[in-house]
Amino acid sequence: MKTDILIVGDFNFPEIDQDSCYSVTNSYGSTAFLNTLHKLSLLRHVNFPTRACGTNTPHLLDLVITDDNFIQKMELELTAIRWFIDREFVTSAKKIRDF
Repeated sequence: MKTDILIVGDFNFPEIDQDSCYSVTNSYGSTAFLNTLHKLSLLRHVNFPTRACGTNTPHLLDLVITDDNFIQKMELELTAIRWFIDREFVTSAKKIRDF
């Protein structure tokens, strides 16, 4: 059974071009990071700059990373929660109406 993966944090790789998922400087750290994400089929869910300082170029440093299985399970759980909430709301509304 595959374990769900959720990784969040401040990843200090400003040299990664987020549009192309490529290390602009070809540094060992950022290249190893990108290769690991690719090898493990991990998905990054933040696609906009999260850090800007003065007139420096904004960078995407804060990331949320998951595997595909995690996202599918979350979607199923959210669907179940929505169904439960909707069902309880309808039941409550019926009780109020019948009162």
